[in-house]
Amino acid sequence: MKIAIYNNKGGVGKTSLTAHVGFRAMETKQCITVVDADRQNNSMDWLTGGEWDGNSTVERGSVKVTNDILEAEGDLVVIDCPPAFEVVQNYPDVDVWIIPVNGRFSVIGSMTVIDEIKNINPNARIVLIANMVDASTKFGKAQLDEIKKIGVELFKLIIPRHDIVGKAEIATQSAWSIPYGSRSLAAQNLKLFAEWVLNGCKVRGVYNGD
Repeated sequence: MKIAIYNNKGGVGKTSLTAHVGFRAMETKQCITVVDADRQNNSMDWLTGGEWDGNSTVERGSVKVTNDILEAEGDLVVIDCPPAFEVVQNYPDVDVWIIPVNGRFSVIGSMTVIDEIKNINPNARIVLIANMVDASTKFGKAQLDEIKKIGVELFKLIIPRHDIVGKAEIATQSAWSIPYGSRSLAAQNLKLFAEWVLNGCKVRGVYNGD
């Protein structure tokens, strides 16, 4: 299965989601390939503990991390996509597109992405995830309402905005491995999201946004 995490809007947490899938795979010893398709190579850096040496492919336990799509192999491939318009055309064989959204512009961007995916691969599954959204606030609830209106599958858990994710990025670790991080809802939901991806994004655990 090939899974792409993508939105043509930057700053929506594509790399954070991808990295946490990789970290959970390492912990559970599940063999996957993570493809860092963004030239910034942030997933490469994060998943190698800040010690990426410039090689195109690195092994981290059970996880192969690469910025070379030709190295993508195995039963599960997760692609951290750049915020570029040509991404969907470059990966027409993706099985599941996970699109993080967290604000007006990312919602607009997601609609463009959804249309393009449907045109290129109408059989691909599309799942939105509300990432870095605080649904406890009036503004957050309004954001979630706009996301639901898009009318495609929506992952059941919201990843709330929390500084633990920024700390995890700085420490090049998972959010749940940061001291006291596992107590945060953001870290808990990131782990559940990662496990859902590693389980092949099966139907259970998602709803359609009704």
